[in-house]
Parts: sequence; structure tokens; C-alpha cells
Amino acid sequence: MTDDGFVLERLEDYDLWADPGGPLVVSSDGGETMLALSAGSRDEPELRHLAFRTDGEGFLTCVDRLAARPDVAVEGRGDVVDHDLSYSVYFEDPYGHRFEVTTYDYERVAAGL
Repeated sequence: MTDDGFVLERLEDYDLWADPGGPLVVSSDGGETMLALSAGSRDEPELRHLAFRTDGEGFLTCVDRLAARPDVAVEGRGDVVDHDLSYSVYFEDPYGHRFEVTTYDYERVAAGL
């Protein structure tokens, strides 16, 4: 805990992802803002990808926009990953940077896919 009361707490609802090697999900505000920490390797210390969270509408819009970009390595809605608690889409920009856009608005995205 810091002097201003900032505390990162494990979000137990996402513990199923934490083992083996998956992300440990923590938050300082009960899950409104989350940080996923994945185990790395000393052999491969580079940044794996940067993830952004959005609502269901934003997620569906993002997936459609990515599908319209031939210079971005993603195939569209077929590349959406169902994590049972959330949906994510992973892609690389034209420069090879890896990103994830994720949403916890699970039912909205399930209805929209």
C-alpha cells in the first residue's frame, strides 16, 4: 500500500487464468480498472503485447475496423477469442507491435457476434 491508499488486490474471479503461466489479474478499484500480469521468461524478456479494455460496443466497433484494415494482421470476427469471462482480439500493427483489445461486457459481445 502506498501513502495515498493505493492497493492492488488480486481479483479472484480471474484466478482460473493465473495458472499455469497465465495472467494474474489485479485491481485497485474492485475491477473497474484491471492490470493483467503474465509470467515472462528471462530468455524472452520483450513486451508480449499491450492490452486495452473497452465496453461491448467499443469492442465490436474495434473488431469491425480491424477487419477493414489490410495492413493490420487480424482476420476479423473469426479472430475474437472467447475467454469465458471476457472477449479479446489480438493483432499486430503495420510495425509489428502486438496489441489486445478486451471487454468484460461478455453478454453484449456474445449477442453481437
